Amino acid sequence: MTIENKFTPIDMETWPNAGTFMAFTQMDLRGFALTVNIDITHMLEVVKDSGYKFWPTWVWLVTRNLNKQQDFRVGIEDGVVGYYETLNPLSPILHDDTMTITMFTEDYYDSLKEFHEAYMNHVKEFEKIPSGFANHPPHSYFTIASLPWFSFTHFHTRHELQKDHFAPLIETGKLFEENGKKMMPLSMTCHHATLDGYNIKIFLEDLQADMENLEKLL
Repeated sequence: MTIENKFTPIDMETWPNAGTFMAFTQMDLRGFALTVNIDITHMLEVVKDSGYKFWPTWVWLVTRNLNKQQDFRVGIEDGVVGYYETLNPLSPILHDDTMTITMFTEDYYDSLKEFHEAYMNHVKEFEKIPSGFANHPPHSYFTIASLPWFSFTHFHTRHELQKDHFAPLIETGKLFEENGKKMMPLSMTCHHATLDGYNIKIFLEDLQADMENLEKLL
């Protein structure tokens, strides 16, 4: 099922970010990347006791907190700048036998239960596709993936910046222990036309708060 995703045009005459947007789409295509270590200790404990799987729960948490900020949802439709009602995650299925991946987009649901069920149903449906894209990603997608074999202190997804797609690319690495806590590297590659450091600060604070209170979101 594909949920209808409303697109609302932005008034460029009154939008506070209009000048920055024009500068970084028309004059100087510019992005930035950063990597932080996040504490997932409490999240792992809750997921273990809940019956939910870690990865779809993580994808839901990231999507939920990206969607809290309009700046993450900016896009262009038919030449018009606006914002989507929601971002939807584009994420991989890793095939252990061939070590290839199949990418698919999942609709976002406010309910973790609904999202987890839909996500796992799609994994079951698409796991027979050996590689490529299982469904066509909408314009409102963002990419979230993982490198579970190693940790990293910096990861930058090199890609050509676009003038009509601005959602971040998110990558995680292998978990590690630090001072008795379970930590995970999180990398974000962002388009500077719509995002800056303050957006990332708020996102990370909201994400950490949700992980610390995950049992209330089940």
